[in-house]
Parts: sequence; structure tokens; C-alpha cells
Amino acid sequence: MSVGEMMQRMSHSEFCYWIAKHNIEPIGDSRADLRAGIIAAQVNNSNITKKKDIRTPISYMPFHREQPKPEFDKVAFFKNLNKYAVRKD
Repeated sequence: MSVGEMMQRMSHSEFCYWIAKHNIEPIGDSRADLRAGIIAAQVNNSNITKKKDIRTPISYMPFHREQPKPEFDKVAFFKNLNKYAVRKD
């Protein structure tokens, strides 16, 4: 079964679940690049003598782009919180 076929069969709520999961824990090449970057940074940092030569995993991820972080709107968050609250009577 191809990815396209799976996406056509899944419900909207399941699709939203996978999008949210990907935002928390990325799936695919970007995650593999991060793992490789961690290993490369560890090897580099274990063999250097000057502190200024320390590298981060992002230094070894050529296609990495910083994602802008949206501002957290506290008012909207608490206003919408009641929609999802579960009452136990």
C-alpha cells in the first residue's frame, strides 16, 4: 500500500494526529540528518583542543533551516481550553 492510498483511507482526526506527532518528533530525512549530525559533532568535539572549534549537530546539517517559532497567545489558549475540557458529573 502506498502512502497516497493510506492517506486516502485515514480519517481527518488520524491525519491531524500524525501531523501533530511529526511536529513533536519529526519523521524522515530531517530526523536522520540530525542523528548523523549528532555523531559527527561528537567525533569532532572529542578530537579538538581549542574550545572555539566546538561544533553543534546543526553544523553538519547542510539543508537545515531554522523554523520561526510562533508566539504563544495565552489569552487564546485559555479561551479555547474550555472546548476541550472533559467534565465528569
